[in-house]
This record gives sequence, C-alpha cells and structure tokens, in this order.
Amino acid sequence: MTSSSLRGQQQQLLKDKDPEQVASMTQEFCPVVDMEDKVLGSRSKADCHLMENINQGLLHRAFSVLLYNSRDEFLLTQRASTKITFPGYFTNACCSHPSAAPEEMDTSNDFQGMKKAAVRRLEFELGISPESLCLDDIHFMTRLTYLIPSPEDPIWGEHELDYVLVIKKDLELRPNLNEVQSWKYVSQDQLEDFLGMFFAVFCHDTNI
Repeated sequence: MTSSSLRGQQQQLLKDKDPEQVASMTQEFCPVVDMEDKVLGSRSKADCHLMENINQGLLHRAFSVLLYNSRDEFLLTQRASTKITFPGYFTNACCSHPSAAPEEMDTSNDFQGMKKAAVRRLEFELGISPESLCLDDIHFMTRLTYLIPSPEDPIWGEHELDYVLVIKKDLELRPNLNEVQSWKYVSQDQLEDFLGMFFAVFCHDTNI
C-alpha cells in the first residue's frame, strides 16, 4: 500500500473521532524500536497503533508512570471516552510515549530522556506542574513488551516496549478531561479488590 493510500485509510478511520485526539495521533511521532530497544526511526502515533502495522512487527517505545502519595496510595485513572485506543479503561497515572525529539530519545544517564517525556505528559494529562516534580523523583524499575488490540475497536492496539517509572510524592492534580475522565487514590487492599472485580467481569464476558 502506498503512503498516500495509508494516509487515506487513516483519515477514514479517524473521521468521526475527537479532533484533539486525532491531532495527537497524526501529528505526534513515536520512536520505533526493535526488540533490543534499538531505535529504527519514528512513525506517527496512528501508524504505531494500527493493528495492521503491529501485526507486521511494528514496535514503539512507551512508558507507564506508577504514582503513589505519601500514604502509599496508588493513583488509579480512567481514560477519557474521547480516547481512540482503550476509551474508558482504567489504568495507572500515565501511559504515554516519548516523542521523537532528541532530548526524549536519549536513554543514557539514568534514562533522563524518558523521564523528561514523563514530566511533559504528566503536565499535559494530569496538570502536574513541572516545577513540583524533578527528574530525581522518577525511578526507573524495568522494561517490558506487550501486544494487545483495543477491545472496543480492534483496528487499533498497542505493541510497546514499555519503561515502567515509579514516583512517590504528593502532587497537585488538575486532570485534562480530554485525557482522563476520572481518578482516585486507592490503598493496596482497594486496588486488589478493584482488580479482582475487574478480572471476574472479564472472565464472565469472555467465558474463561
């Protein structure tokens, strides 16, 4: 398929979606990597999240921020219904991607580039002021890969090499409702109960 055909396909798939989310998917670019995390180039977020491309092996860098407050409560957020992938699903504080900008592509020096990307997205999605969060507050834990289609619209999906970042700090939240429609700090017991309830519903719906 030619590049012009691909652009036409994406325009068709995105025509009824939220304009802000469409702009994000078409105008932002993610680092494309191999399974060893070697950068191969960059592609638009739309390219990276189309299952047609994912099924051909397209893999991109991402990060997930786990945020705890001083009471050891975990921030649980619900993705906005306007999101193109996984709308309305519950997740951790922030799941996003570094940009293809050099300062966010650099994973040396204690993953400074990835941490800069996290600060940028935490401000955009949760309204966390960059002045209240320094890079030393963000701790790299591990990397993992996963692949999953979006249940609501399996044309889209995720195939990410994901950096897991942890923050423990009391931070003021002013969420962007086009990104996050609800949020709550939960204790470990509350989180386990929530996950247990979610798993029970998932098993019932999928007849596992």
